[in-house]
Amino acid sequence: MISLDDPRWPALDHRGWSEGRGAPDAPFVPDELRQLRADPTDGGRFSDLWPYLCSEGTA
Repeated sequence: MISLDDPRWPALDHRGWSEGRGAPDAPFVPDELRQLRADPTDGGRFSDLWPYLCSEGTA
């Protein structure tokens, strides 16, 4: 896994995030993963993030 501080993260496209820019409601994946690492029991955060990581059942 790449570091959450790696400068390549903004280049990761997902639903609502492209070319280093996100829609106002699009999460920045490393920030969300940091929060999940701090509280891995936060199922709501994971559920909110999942559609951005696996949009429409794709990976």
